Amino acid sequence: MNTPCAAVVTTCIAWTCLHGLPVPAGDIHCQEGVLRRRDSGAEVACFGVNYYAPFALDYQGLARAGASYDEEIRRDLTHLQRLGLDALRLHCWDREISAADGTLLDNEHLRLLDRLVAEAGARGFVVVLTPIAWWGTPTPGTPGFSNRFTMQQLTTDPEARSCQRRYLAGFVAHRNRYSGRTYMEDPAVAAFELINEPIYPSGTTDDQVIEYIDALAAAVRAAGCRKPIFYNCWGGREAAASRARLDGVTFGWYPTGLVAGHALTHNALPSVDRHHSAHTPCLDAMAKIVYEFDAADVDGSYIYPAMAREFRAAGIQIATQFQYDAVALAAGNENWQTHFLNLLYTPGKAISFAVAARAFRQLPRHTAAGSYPDNTRFANARVSYEQDLSEWVTQTEFLHSNSTRTQPPDPARLEHVWGVGTSPVATYGGTGAYFLDRAAPGLWHLQVYPDAVTVADPYTGGTAEKVRLLHARQPLGLRLPDLGEAFLVSTYAEPARATPARAGAITVQPGYYLLRRDADVPSRPPDPLPFWIPEPTPRADVACRFEPPRLWREGDDLPIQTTVAAAGDTVATLLLRTGTAPESLRLPMASPAPYRFAAILPGHLLRPGNAALSVEIANAGAVRRFPGNRLPDGPPPPPPFPCLTLSAVQAPPEIQGSGILRGEPRAAIVAGRTPNEAALRLEAGGFGPPPSCIGIRLPATGPANRTDAYDTLVVSLRAAPQTPFLEVSLVEEDGTAFGTDVAAGPEWQSVHIPLGSLRPMWGTGGQRPNPARLAQVALVTGAWVLPATREADHWVEVASVALAAGSPDATVAVIPRQGPVPLILPGSLPRAPKTHGHPAGVAVRPGNQPGEGILRIAVGGFGPEPDATGFRLGVPPERARWAAELEGNPVLQVQARGLDPRTNGIEIALVERDGTPWGAVLPLTERWEVRTVPLADLRFFGHWQVPPGRGQAGDRIRVADISHVNLCFGAWLYGGERDLPHTIEIGTVGIAPSP
Repeated sequence: MNTPCAAVVTTCIAWTCLHGLPVPAGDIHCQEGVLRRRDSGAEVACFGVNYYAPFALDYQGLARAGASYDEEIRRDLTHLQRLGLDALRLHCWDREISAADGTLLDNEHLRLLDRLVAEAGARGFVVVLTPIAWWGTPTPGTPGFSNRFTMQQLTTDPEARSCQRRYLAGFVAHRNRYSGRTYMEDPAVAAFELINEPIYPSGTTDDQVIEYIDALAAAVRAAGCRKPIFYNCWGGREAAASRARLDGVTFGWYPTGLVAGHALTHNALPSVDRHHSAHTPCLDAMAKIVYEFDAADVDGSYIYPAMAREFRAAGIQIATQFQYDAVALAAGNENWQTHFLNLLYTPGKAISFAVAARAFRQLPRHTAAGSYPDNTRFANARVSYEQDLSEWVTQTEFLHSNSTRTQPPDPARLEHVWGVGTSPVATYGGTGAYFLDRAAPGLWHLQVYPDAVTVADPYTGGTAEKVRLLHARQPLGLRLPDLGEAFLVSTYAEPARATPARAGAITVQPGYYLLRRDADVPSRPPDPLPFWIPEPTPRADVACRFEPPRLWREGDDLPIQTTVAAAGDTVATLLLRTGTAPESLRLPMASPAPYRFAAILPGHLLRPGNAALSVEIANAGAVRRFPGNRLPDGPPPPPPFPCLTLSAVQAPPEIQGSGILRGEPRAAIVAGRTPNEAALRLEAGGFGPPPSCIGIRLPATGPANRTDAYDTLVVSLRAAPQTPFLEVSLVEEDGTAFGTDVAAGPEWQSVHIPLGSLRPMWGTGGQRPNPARLAQVALVTGAWVLPATREADHWVEVASVALAAGSPDATVAVIPRQGPVPLILPGSLPRAPKTHGHPAGVAVRPGNQPGEGILRIAVGGFGPEPDATGFRLGVPPERARWAAELEGNPVLQVQARGLDPRTNGIEIALVERDGTPWGAVLPLTERWEVRTVPLADLRFFGHWQVPPGRGQAGDRIRVADISHVNLCFGAWLYGGERDLPHTIEIGTVGIAPSP
C-alpha cells in the first residue's frame, strides 16, 4: 500500500453540521439570564478550550520553534474541530496590543488575534474574548497601560480606569481584517468578559467593585456593543457581580490545584462532584460561563466528562479548558507546565475531552449530578478511574479514551468510532488516536494519528522532550458489520489503489484512509474530514522513561515498568545492584504493550537498605543504559565541579535593590563552614510588597568537559530562621538563566537540586541549562520569596555553588517488612508542594541523612477564624495496603516541630479514596518529636464535605483506602498569637505497629 497522505485540512461547514455542532449563523444574546441564539432561540451549550498562539508564552515559543503562526492556528483549529469542540476563549495580553494610554495598537499580535477569530468563526466555533489580562509577558518593552498599574490599581485607580475604558471601546470596535466585521458585530464572538481574574486592594467594598464593573461595561456599550457582557467572579465577589449591570458571570475551576510539579496519580473524581461557587444562589438569574478549568497535573483520561457533568448541574452554558497546547510546543509541554492537552501528544485525554463535549451538550442545564461513586454514569457517558477511561456509547457513536470491553448496543448502526487502544469494535496495536466515520453505507473514513510515547513526566516543567511521536506501522482489526471482513482499504489521496483486508485485519501507519465494503461502493465521499499530522521525523536516538518507585517493602515482589520510544526491534533488560555488590542481576523484560516493557523483581532479592536499578535498552545495534542515557561501560561520574570561588580577601560585589527596602541592604565576605572557608553574606532589614528584593551576581564558571554528566546543582548555605528561602539562578553567557527557590535553615546544609527542575527565568527559553556556558550565579531574596516573613530582618550566607553528577542508577529505599510504613516522604515530594487557603511559603529542605527531606511551611500570620493554610499530599496505593497489614491497633506517627514556641499545634487528617477524612490535632514543640495517636482514636471530620453515609456509628477508617494526608494549621490553633509568624517542619508521616 502506498504511504497515506500526511496532511489533509478542511474547514467545511458540512462536516460541522454532520456532527451536530451548532454553527454561529445569527448571533448570541442573553435573555432572562440564558444565552440563546437569535436565529433559533435555542439555548447555547458550547464546550472548548483556551488557546494562545497570538500572545505571550505561546507567541514566543512558536517563534523559537520556527513555526508559522498562521499555519499553527489552522493546524490546531483543525484538531479542535476534529474532536467536535465548538468554543474558544482567550484573555488577550493587553500589554502587547495597547499603548500606555489604552489606545488599541494594530500590530502582529492583533493581526494574529484577527486570524484566530476569523478562522474559528469559519469552522463553527464561538469565541469568548477577555480584552484585559494584565499579566506580564516574556518579551520586555511591551507598551501597554498595564505596565503602569498594579492589578489592584486597575480595579480602583481613576487614571487606570480611564485607560481601560478607552482600550475596551477600541477593542470591541476593532474591525477584523480577515472577516471584515468588528468584534462587537461578529457572530462568532459570543461574549466579552471584561477582565481576567481582577484583584482588589484590601478593604475594597462591594459597592466599589460594582462601580468599577459598571464603568467598564458602560464603555463597551457606549461603543455600540450589544453582545452579552460578563465579569469574572475571581476573589469571591459574586454578590457584587450579581448587582452590577451585567449579563452574566464567569468562573474558574482547578479542583486538583495547580503546578504540583509532577503527574497526579490519585483518583480525582471525588474532587469534581461540586463546583461550589457556581451554585451561589445570588447568581441564579445570570448567565454563566466557565472561563478556565482543568484537572491540572492529572495525566489520566477519565476526568473531563465528570467536570462537564458538574458544569451543567451548575447551569454553565460555555466552558473552556485552560489550555490547549499548540502542536509545535506540545512535545515538551513547555508553556503552562501544569496543563497538557493536545490531540497528537495526549490522545487519551483528547478523546476524553471529546466525550466531555458531547456530555456537556446533551445534559440539560441544572441536571442533578449526585456524588461519587454513584455519578460515574450520566447521559451516554461513563468514567472510570480504575480503567483510566472515558466512554460515550449510543446507537450510532462509540468513543473511548483507553482500551475497553464495553460492547456497543448495535454495531451495525454505528456511524462514529473514535478511540485509543482496543475495543470490541477495533483492535489496534498503536498508542495514538484513530477516527472512524461513516460517510455512506459501506464507506468509511479512517484517520490514524501517530503513536504518542511518554518519555518523561509531562508536568515537571522546562522545555525538554516529554512525549515523542512515532510513525510506526501498526495492526488494526475491525469488526464493523457495515464493512464486513473483506473490505477494501486505500489512502484518501489515491482511492482507486485499494488493498483487501484479511479477516477484517489491515496494517496502517499514520494517515488518512478510505474503507469500502466492496468494489460496488463509490470510491470517494464528497468531502474530506478535518485532518492534519506532521511529517515523520526520523530519529536514531532512543528515549526511555524509567521511574521505579522511591520506596518499597522488604519481601514484596516489585513490578517494574518502563516506556521506550524507539523504532524497530527493541530489547530491554532490568539491572539490580544491592548493597556494595559490584555485579548486577540481569532480568529480561517482556513487552506487554507497544513501547512498554515490564518485569517482576522477586521480593526475596529486596533487603532493607537501598537497591539500585537501571534498565538497558538494545535497539538498532546500539545499547544504552537508563536513567542517564549512557553507555553501559562509560566512564565513572566526574567529581563535583565548583562554580564559585570565594576568598576572605576579595571585596564583596555590588548589591542591587528594587522596590521598597527597610534599611540599607548589605553584602560582605565572612567566614564559611570552617575558619578556612569564605562565604557571601546578604543582609536586608525587610521588604515592602513585591517586587521588592535584593540581589547579587557573582562571576562563575562551568565545566568544559563531560557537561552532560552533571545533572545536579549543589548549594551550600544557611540563613536566619525568618529567611527560609533564597532564589538561586545560573546565568549563561547570553543572559539566559535557570533558577529555583532553595530552602535554607540556621545550620549549614548542602541542598541538591536536579538541573532538570530549574525553571526558565526572566523570559528565558530553551531546553535546559548548559553548564559549559555558565557565566554568573545570581542570588536573590525578597518579598515574593518570603511571603510569610518579608517585613522581618533577613540574612543569608552562601558558601558554595557547585555542579555534581548524580547516581547513575535509580535508587529504591527498601523498608523492613514489620516496621513503620511512611505514607509521605518529604524527600520524594516536589520541591514546592502547593498549599490551599491562606498563602504560605512551602519548600522541601534537606534532612539529616542523604536522601531525606523536611517539609517546611512558613506563614506570616493568620487573620480571624477560619483563616488557615493547608496542603494535601498523595499516598501511593501500596503504602496504604502495607499499613493495613499491620497487626493490632496501629498508630499514626508524625515527626514534626514548630520553629517557635507559639506554633504549638498542627491538624492532620487521613483521607480515604471516597473523600472521608479522619484526623486529630497534634501538639508541637520547638524540638523534633514523634507524635503518635492510635488510628482507632482518629476523629471523623464531619465538618468537611463528606460522602453520604460515612461517619455513622461503627464506621472506622479504612486504612487500605487512604489516598491522601492533609496537613493544616490556622487561626483556631493559636488564639491571640494567630497574627504572628508561624513555621512548621514535617519529617515523616506514617503508620507504625501498635506499641
